[in-house]
Formats: sequence, C-alpha cells, structure tokens
Amino acid sequence: MPEAGDCADCAVKHLAAACVIGREILAGCPERQHLLYWLGHLVEAEEQLLGADPELARAIRALRRAAVDSGLKSRLAVEKVQRLETLAQAVAAKTELGLYRRRCDCGRPVDVLIPLREGGSRHGDAELALAVRSIRLFLSGVRRIVVAGAAPPENLPHGAEFFCVPDVYNRKQMNIHHALCAAMRGAGLAGPVLFWADDNVLLRKATAAGLPTAVRADGLEKYAGRSDTVWVRSLADTGTALAARGKKTLNFEAHTPVRFDCEKYLALDRLYDFYTGVGLCYISIYCNHYDIGPAATMREIKATFESSETTSVGLEGKLFAGYNDRAVSGGVLELLGRWLDRAGVVSVG
Repeated sequence: MPEAGDCADCAVKHLAAACVIGREILAGCPERQHLLYWLGHLVEAEEQLLGADPELARAIRALRRAAVDSGLKSRLAVEKVQRLETLAQAVAAKTELGLYRRRCDCGRPVDVLIPLREGGSRHGDAELALAVRSIRLFLSGVRRIVVAGAAPPENLPHGAEFFCVPDVYNRKQMNIHHALCAAMRGAGLAGPVLFWADDNVLLRKATAAGLPTAVRADGLEKYAGRSDTVWVRSLADTGTALAARGKKTLNFEAHTPVRFDCEKYLALDRLYDFYTGVGLCYISIYCNHYDIGPAATMREIKATFESSETTSVGLEGKLFAGYNDRAVSGGVLELLGRWLDRAGVVSVG
C-alpha cells in the first residue's frame, strides 16, 4: 500500500479540471489561454501525487511534456486528452478503494528539524544555508525551522531558530539521535516533524505534509555479519535489531528528509538500544518499526553527488539533491546555488 503524498483527493480535482479544459481546447476554445490553465492543473496534480503515487505522477509529467513544449506550442490531440482521463480515473479509483495510506493534513503545518554536529560543517555552514534556502523557497506547510546543535552557527540562516543540545557520544549516529530526541522534548515540537540533514537540498515545489519516504534498493539483511566499516556495522546491527522484533529490514538510509511523529519516535528509545556499539540507523529503525511504506526509491527522487565532477544534468526531474565533501570541493554548492537561483523564477520544468 503506497504511503500518501501531498493529497490524492486534491490531485483528482486538478486532473478533472484539466480533462474539462482539454476537451474545451479540442472543441475550439482559445488555445493559448486555455493551455496555461491546463498546464497549471497538471503541474498541481503531478506535485500532489509525487509522494502518494510516483508512477502516476511520472505519467502525468510525461503526458504534459509530450502535449505542450516549452514555448506553449500545443501537440494536444484527442488521444492525449483520453490518456489524461484514464489517468484521472485511475487516481480516483485508487482513492475510493483506500489504496493510499492516508490523506494529507493539508491545513496543519509541520516543523523542520535540522541537527548539526558539534563544531558545525567544514565549509562554514554553507550547507545549512543552502538547505534552509531551498526549504524557504520551495516547501509549503512549514511552521518552524529548528536547527539543533552544540552551539549556534556563526551565521544562522534567516527564518531558522536554534536549539542547544551538546554532543555527548562518540558516534555521529548516536549524537544525531540524541539531538532529535532532545529537540522533540525541549524545543516545543509536537506531532509530525521533518528530519532534514544540512546537506539535503530541495529542488522543486513540494508540501511538507507530503514529501515521499525514500528507500534504497539494497536491504539491511545484505550487511548481516559484515564489519567492513563502522557504517556497515551500523547497518548490520540495525537489521539484526529489527529482525529480532519481527520487523521488516528495508534500507531507508537514502539520505533524504523523513517525516517523524514525535511521540512515536521518542517511544523507540524504550525499545531499541541506540547508544552502545556503533549505534543504530535511526531512520531505518523508525520506518521499519512503524511499517512506513516507501513511496519512492532513492534513485527516483534524489540526485547524489559524490565526486569532484559535478554537472546539473542529474538534477532534472529530481526532488532532492545530496552530496559529500568531495563534491563540495568540485563545486556542488555553487551548482546547487545556481539551480535555486533559476528555479526560484521558474520552479517546475
């Protein structure tokens, strides 16, 4: 059962409106003006389905781009309108059958929680500035952006607030989990929050209530018994801990934002030992323990930069970008900054 994205019900309404406009265009109504409305409804429907049903969202995008080029020159034929009507009926049928896990809570804003390691980043907190900029540019439905760390960044981005929580463990995994718990208890957070790493960048419009949960292709069972690196040991231990409780062992370490319910997240501290050994992978623990169905694979929604060669080619069609220090040395921060500059003017391709 796919996890709900922004709102399948809203998508049905936009698709229905687009179907009507498409028929009006075919009947001879002024094409250029109607195309603007048609495109607008399809873009909204696509974004509403991005988390709920990424396959249908891609189908809508493909239809939109095949029917109208960037210059608003129409290739809208009757078979394309019929195809759109088929897609609309598919979404409506899935909604009626209850195949989407839940409807979005469109009126309730959520908080974004960004943990920082002690000492900040190696790049003057440029990553944090870029992450917060992308959130403020593209993400609707946000109440607060809370940065949690041992000391305030030298340049705390505008629109973000700071919550002090020192690092007390010798492992990054442990300290991040500790920071999340401390902020959930002490920063006035409640209900759903979005965990966001400082090197996650949002690339296009989305709603906080409906960001998709991403999963990697490999499962945690792949790492059983391995100890190649500390990170591999952590993946292996996480799979073992979940299996011991009869839980799935999907690998949710896609390094994309994740929606946590504060009460449920805090309850995990009573069930799992996050603070011995090399630490557990808190995202995979949460998503598997509560059976959060993945809405998309990591490769579907994320552009990953892990080399010194960076180009904008991989950004097209993606929702998020992530990167490592090697990519920073290759200019990925500048690349993503230029993308946000352009996308701030035209936010969808």
